[in-house]
Amino acid sequence: MVEKILNTSEVSEITRVPPTTLRWWRHQQIGPRSFRLGPRKVMYKESDVLAWWRTNTTVMRRETKKPGHKVPGGLDNSHVAQTV
Repeated sequence: MVEKILNTSEVSEITRVPPTTLRWWRHQQIGPRSFRLGPRKVMYKESDVLAWWRTNTTVMRRETKKPGHKVPGGLDNSHVAQTV
């Protein structure tokens, strides 16, 4: 199977990161791994982009208040399970 090769615009669409940020990350050597095709064309292997994305993203969790915290209306959230 042939590996899919992406340009900066395509990586930007997949990651929803602006192309200018991808360029800056490339300069800082912190973004997805890339390579040059000829003297100017920057390309990315799709597998490298997806691996980098999985490694550098986190799932956001809603933070809960401490048990017994009073909320407007006199109710508390002591029944809410705590996230660790």
